[in-house]
Amino acid sequence: PVSTGKRGKETPPGVFAILQKKKFHRSNLYSNAPMPFMQRLTWDGIAIHAGQLPGYPASHGCIRMYIRDAEYLF
Repeated sequence: PVSTGKRGKETPPGVFAILQKKKFHRSNLYSNAPMPFMQRLTWDGIAIHAGQLPGYPASHGCIRMYIRDAEYLF
């Protein structure tokens, strides 16, 4: 399971290359939010990383995963 972008901040569809990887990163855009096992998909703030999965789209466009899944993918 994942949590993707909420209404107005939808996760863009497409095929992406990983532009940057950081084992632990903090968001430059959203209140210094932790982004463990971050893999950047775009230079304007879209990434795959570990985070809360509330069961509905809740991010600002990122793809959040369970920490074990994000670490495995990393």
